[in-house]
This record gives sequence, structure tokens and C-alpha cells, in this order.
Amino acid sequence: MAGINPGPDGPKDTAADEAGWRSVETAAAELGPDWIPLRIAGALPFSYALLREDVGLAVIGDRPDGGAVALVKQGLADAGFTSSFGGSPPIVYRALPPPELSLAEMIEAAFALEPRPALRDAAGPWTEAARHWLTTPPTAVEVETDPPLTEARPMPAPARAHILKRAEVILAEELAPALASPQPERRTGRRLLAVVLLLLLAAGVAAAWHFLRSPVGQVAATIPG
Repeated sequence: MAGINPGPDGPKDTAADEAGWRSVETAAAELGPDWIPLRIAGALPFSYALLREDVGLAVIGDRPDGGAVALVKQGLADAGFTSSFGGSPPIVYRALPPPELSLAEMIEAAFALEPRPALRDAAGPWTEAARHWLTTPPTAVEVETDPPLTEARPMPAPARAHILKRAEVILAEELAPALASPQPERRTGRRLLAVVLLLLLAAGVAAAWHFLRSPVGQVAATIPG
């Protein structure tokens, strides 16, 4: 069950990590049976967890909550947990306390404000699915990238000449009735108009070709209509 994996702030202090783990194990023993202590795999911004099927999931770190609860909920949802179990268990976050305070009491107080889990049955208990996500390092995700754009070859001169000639023929066919007018002054004006339109059409064809040669034009040409 893969999950989101934000980057760590830095390497773990081994001695502090072991001390934190002992605190979590002690809290699990003090909380009573069926509490499961976990070390977190990967680079999530907390190091430990405690969970119990009929209570919920406590994630534990060495600093104030930096959005850890929202991160866990989103990660479980992305991994298919929410769709499988119909929701998320109660999730709380607590920072490791100094030695004079009890982590177990802090977790008990946190869950006293939370409802009991109300998840539907799936292939197994929700604690196993959550344990798998928390303790399995996320696998690398292959990101598909578009192939690099290649430079377009210029249109051969004969092809350009053919396009312009074809445009000229089409324009002449469209304007032939107007050019055949019996009034001389109208014929002159319409011939001038035909020349202008032909020049505009040729300029448009050239601009379109330059656009299609550009990287943006190559991308646009691949978009289905």
C-alpha cells in the first residue's frame, strides 16, 4: 500500500531515535493490551505510531504537529484505505514529551475527545492496513514524460509554391464573377481588391507555416480536435 512521502528535514539522531522508541514502547505497555507500537518507515515527518483497533491511531514525533494528521489521512486515502474501510479511524498527533511527563496519559487524553472508530469490515482489521502503510517504505513512482520536441524541417520550396499557387487559383475562382463586371471603374477596384486579398492569403499561409514549425505549433498539432 503506497503512500505520500514528503522529504525529511534531515538525518535522524540514532540515540534520540532509540530513546523515542523506548518511550513509545513504555506508553504502549502503560496503555494496556492490544496497543500496537510502530516505527515509521520512509520519510514521513514523524517517527512512531501507536494504534488500537477500537480506539484509533496516534502518530508521534519529536516536534509540534506540522499537519501530520492531515498528511496521514490523505496518505491513507491515496492508498485506498478510505475506500476499503469507508472512512478513517480517529487520528491524533502528539510530540514526544520530556521524561517527567507521561506519553500514555497524553494519548489517553487525546482520544478522550475523539469518537470510537466506525469503520466497515474489509479483508482484515483496519489496524493491519494502517500498519502496512506506516511501516512499508513507499515505492518509487515512475513519472511519464513527453518526448522532447524535435526541430521541424523547413517546407521545401516546391511545396510552398504549390500552396501559394493553389490559393491563387481558389481566390481567382471566387472573384471571377466580380472581375467580369461591365463597369470599368468597378473592374479596376475589384482587381485591386483581388490583389490585396491574394497578398493577405499568401501572408496567412506563410504565418501558419512558421507557427507549425515552432515548438508550440508542434504541440498544438498533436492535440485532437
